[in-house]
Amino acid sequence: MIDLAAGRVRKGWATGRHIETALETDIWHPNGFGRRYSMREKADGFEDAFAAFGLKPHSVEPVFKILTGNHYIDGVHTHMHQDTAPEGFAHVRCNTMLRKPTTGGMPLFGEESIEVEIGDLWIVLASLEQHGSTPMFGGERVIFSYGALVPMEQVTEITKK
Repeated sequence: MIDLAAGRVRKGWATGRHIETALETDIWHPNGFGRRYSMREKADGFEDAFAAFGLKPHSVEPVFKILTGNHYIDGVHTHMHQDTAPEGFAHVRCNTMLRKPTTGGMPLFGEESIEVEIGDLWIVLASLEQHGSTPMFGGERVIFSYGALVPMEQVTEITKK
């Protein structure tokens, strides 16, 4: 796991309380059994999310962009994976929990999970580390995920060597 100098989670991120997503009207793309996502090109709070970790993005990540992710069937999780990024950049995601299941649905880095609450903001160095989520039960998991390409020099600054 990558060790972040100032921590991976910002508890009770103020901007996170104002994010709204229209689950009923979004255009959803299936993403495996019991999972779906919707994408957008821009969203309020983009710069604030990355600034919370001392980063200034170069651009919105071009594949999944800014997305709402929804797990809605018991037992569903995000498989462990690592994303790609162009040379000189890291694919970085700043995620906030909008709806939390009764159990599970926590971010997973390697074999370590972290506990997040509704409104918390966490960072994923998506092209540099294996990440996923734990299986969820009881309700649904909804996250809002700001995706960006960030120059590697900035990422190096926020990680411990």
